[in-house]
Amino acid sequence: MIGGTMGGNVTIKELIKDLNLENFTPDIDTESIILKHPDINRPALQLAGFFDHFDSERVQIIGNVENAFIQTLNDEKRKETYDKLLSYKVPCVLYARGIKPDEDMISYCVHYGVAMSRYRTVYNLYYRRACKMA
Repeated sequence: MIGGTMGGNVTIKELIKDLNLENFTPDIDTESIILKHPDINRPALQLAGFFDHFDSERVQIIGNVENAFIQTLNDEKRKETYDKLLSYKVPCVLYARGIKPDEDMISYCVHYGVAMSRYRTVYNLYYRRACKMA
């Protein structure tokens, strides 16, 4: 059910396995992170600092637009941005289109216990899996 809560308990571990994702945070217990919401969020506004109405229970997808914005930030601002986003304890950050996360993002994910993975194509497969979970 898109827009509501999930009917079953789906873990990040299952998501990683089902979608054959590359896991950048293998030390995080992904079996203990349960997805509570089938929708995703593209955090462009949050990366720019706007958090009003932010739903932190959604998987955060970093695509070309978000990555291009991140590349415009200097080191200090980028770290501040990662810290703010990940302090909300989102369940997972998923990089799309084969984009590789930088080391700072990985470090902040580990610090906050946020799983991070990468899919080599667009994120529509997550939607298909989320719909099956509802």
